[in-house]
Amino acid sequence: MLLSPAMLPLAGRRPRGNSECIFLSIFLVGLVLCGSVRVTKPERSGALSLLSHVEPGTVKLHESAILDLQEWLLRNDVPLTLNQLLNAPTVLAGLLVGYGQHLYRTRKPRYWYVMAITALQRHAPSLKAYFGQVWQLNSNWKQVEPTNHRKPIPCMLVKALCMLGLATGQTRFAGIVIISFWGLARVGEVIKNHRRNLLLPADTLYSNADRTFLHYDAPKSRNRGGAAQQHSLVRGLGLSNLLAHIFANLKGGEPLYPYSVSTFRNRWDRFFVILGIGKDAGLLPGGMRGGGAVHQYMNDCPVNDIMWRMRIRQTSTLEHYLQEVAAIVSLRGLPEATLKKIEMLGNMFDTILESMSTTQRS
Repeated sequence: MLLSPAMLPLAGRRPRGNSECIFLSIFLVGLVLCGSVRVTKPERSGALSLLSHVEPGTVKLHESAILDLQEWLLRNDVPLTLNQLLNAPTVLAGLLVGYGQHLYRTRKPRYWYVMAITALQRHAPSLKAYFGQVWQLNSNWKQVEPTNHRKPIPCMLVKALCMLGLATGQTRFAGIVIISFWGLARVGEVIKNHRRNLLLPADTLYSNADRTFLHYDAPKSRNRGGAAQQHSLVRGLGLSNLLAHIFANLKGGEPLYPYSVSTFRNRWDRFFVILGIGKDAGLLPGGMRGGGAVHQYMNDCPVNDIMWRMRIRQTSTLEHYLQEVAAIVSLRGLPEATLKKIEMLGNMFDTILESMSTTQRS
């Protein structure tokens, strides 16, 4: 594409006036479309086959499971090493069935068996064709010993925990609880996230004053069919303003929670002691996401919307929450004094949310 005489006056000087700016913009777009201006792309390094899609924590579990399998083979006088068994997949499959039965008899967790199988398949994908009986044993084990899911945390208890966090100066603890429960988010992903990924109302110039978004750099489900880019959403003017009060002054690289996951759990346990709830109640931080799902369901939120906000694709993931709503979300069985504390603190938190339900622009 050659410069025309009409374009020459623009060369070597800044454009004057809106008309010349518009003309120059159109001219540059035309150059790009015609190929005269090449848009450079970043160089790609590394082979695709060498890129790992397994989390570091899972890799460690794989390594430990393989070591345990190797020790079991030695104890049972198997004359072949694991490397040799990889070339005899039918024999390896039969031994894995025996290994799985050993784990079941010795009351080892089922996921340990799954880790060993997936680690072998990750190393040699062709083994999958021979592992039918191996996965069948896993299915049988799953039916005999169903997965124990985390108990959903009731909404009023969550409000009481938030109030305790605010009252004791643990405001960022309260913020993590708010995002995990009302954002239907995995608490571990929230704790490890940073301010740069939190989109508060002021960050959007209050175009969505009643909504707060949390983006995830590496969402947990991205390698299991989930989207590479995911986010959580907290709705409500009071909740959004409260989150802004807690997190707005943090710098982009600062973590939302400045301490470790274990520290968060310790404070969680401390607040439960204050409320008079024992560990036998089985109410853990991981139950906030499920509790939020139950809360949304009880407030007539469609199941498809709940699944979208939880970033899941199968309704079966919700079944153990929603089918037991009446039994799980109840606080029956707790002492009367505990119930009164929860109610009082929950009502106090509602009062704070009501006072925060005015758009504050600065």
